[in-house]
Amino acid sequence: MNSRFAILLVLLATQSCMAQVLPDGPLPEMSSTEIGYPSVAEALASLKKRKDVEISTVREWTIIVDEKNLTVWSFAPESYVAHPAVVKRTARSRASGGSYIDMRVLCEGSKEACDQLVREFAAMNLHT
Repeated sequence: MNSRFAILLVLLATQSCMAQVLPDGPLPEMSSTEIGYPSVAEALASLKKRKDVEISTVREWTIIVDEKNLTVWSFAPESYVAHPAVVKRTARSRASGGSYIDMRVLCEGSKEACDQLVREFAAMNLHT
């Protein structure tokens, strides 16, 4: 049985700090989220109504690109173990120069499945 909870992690997409960001074992949880929506379903419904985003499907995932805000939303398909879940990745600039990916996750699946989702996206961020 899946319990509902939100995972909130800010991950910097640099190889030098990734090992520090994702500790071994269960990942830390937070009781609230900063993706701007209280649920995955509400995030998807709201974003689909916007005219300033591009919506596509890639390998069953719903991908919503908000170019103005340098943000990509990735919604897990029903077939994915952590469904329902959304990953919000935003490109940010550092004051000292360079950039990083600010990653926020709202996952309503099991703890183990949500941790897997976070680890998969963190690995993808390394190659971004």
